[in-house]
Amino acid sequence: MLKHRLPVAALISLFLGGCYVNRAILDPYGAAPSSPSEFWKPPKRALASPSDVAQTIPNTETPLSLAEVIDIALRNNTETRMTWAEARTSAAAYAQTQSSQLPQITGDFAYSRYRTSTTFNNIVETYWQSEWGPELNVSYIVFDFGQRRATSEAARQALYFADWTHNRMIQTVLDTVTNNYYNYLYQKQLYVSLEADVANAKTTFDEASLGLETGVKNISDVLQAKTQLLQRQTELVAQQQKIVDSYAVLLSNMGVPASTSIKLEEIPQDIPHTLIQEDTNEMIQRALEKRADLLAAEANLRAAEENVTAAKRQFFPTLEYNFDFGRTYFSEGGNDDYNLLSAFVLNIPIFYGFSLQNSVRQAKAQKEQAEAQLRQAQLQVIEDVTTAHSSVKVAFETLGYAQGFLKSAQEQFKVALAQYKEGTADILTVISAQTALANARSEVARSFQQWFSSLANLAYAAGTLSPDQSKNKEGS
Repeated sequence: MLKHRLPVAALISLFLGGCYVNRAILDPYGAAPSSPSEFWKPPKRALASPSDVAQTIPNTETPLSLAEVIDIALRNNTETRMTWAEARTSAAAYAQTQSSQLPQITGDFAYSRYRTSTTFNNIVETYWQSEWGPELNVSYIVFDFGQRRATSEAARQALYFADWTHNRMIQTVLDTVTNNYYNYLYQKQLYVSLEADVANAKTTFDEASLGLETGVKNISDVLQAKTQLLQRQTELVAQQQKIVDSYAVLLSNMGVPASTSIKLEEIPQDIPHTLIQEDTNEMIQRALEKRADLLAAEANLRAAEENVTAAKRQFFPTLEYNFDFGRTYFSEGGNDDYNLLSAFVLNIPIFYGFSLQNSVRQAKAQKEQAEAQLRQAQLQVIEDVTTAHSSVKVAFETLGYAQGFLKSAQEQFKVALAQYKEGTADILTVISAQTALANARSEVARSFQQWFSSLANLAYAAGTLSPDQSKNKEGS
């Protein structure tokens, strides 16, 4: 009798061993905040210990160039890591679709014990019996009217979409970090310009104070000069925070903690002598051929088209071959030598509750969406290249004018200050020249930043921005 209970006890043990029940099944609200106005109090298991993330920390002794900054960003940036992982996921999904082209082979070993009865001469005899044995199963879809091929091709195009998306993310990181790099250097250069503005304002204030002491100037000149000095000093202090903010943004996009201390090379001060000669339409055509996000949209459309084909092929029959081979042993002793099954099965879809029809409708809708996304991507490419190409021209001209503006403003301030000392100009003339000089300095700093950033933005818009190209950007 004990032997008969063992299988039952074993089943109960397996069932209980596979279940895990906690208080949530009886008190589900206990795992949520008790009221809308209270914080959720996490249990200890919800408080995960912070894990160390592998990072490439730059050398803090040597000033880093733009190429080195980009190299660090590409190693540490989390967004490129995510798109890389998505591409690998799509690659594995595509590989899985290839598996359907091969036979599926499984092996199993079954054990069963059952209670049965037989009748002989009106006498019912009940007894227990056990059976066990290995079995080999082979199944293979011989023909399916191209459904597997279409499904596999859709997965391949989805892989291309993920790969192109990853490429575009790398370009996005390059463009973002390049702009962050030049913005930080611009903020530093602007701080230097503001220091010079404070020095000029201090010179004006000293001259007005000296004139007041000697009796040739009045208190109004001193107050106006002092107001200008305090304004420049206030701008200088505020600029310190802008430097910190731009520095933190740069390091964050580099994938480095903002508390890290690094040094960067100064922004180049060479004025470009030539402008990009390539026509806007030529750049647009090249962008339409090379922009990674546009190529991704095209791959997404091809994947949607293949999904429509695969959905339609579900209405066709499939021919499948099954082969089973095994041996069964009995508790009374002996076995069946072997058992064998070899069969071709023709599966004909007749009615699946309109599931197949709706899958076709869904695939067609997704295809229409992919077509609209592709069209939108094309329009976006044309817009980006047009505006970026124009920005380069504007930045080139602005930089030249800003340099001339600075030279003129410096001369104007010198003349105005000299005339003020001689008494032939009033304080308003000096302050006006001083303000113009301050604006010229900031305009020069901004123009250099816009020039280098516009070059990176144009390469990004054209889809040609790459790590190798960015290494040469400083010498553009």
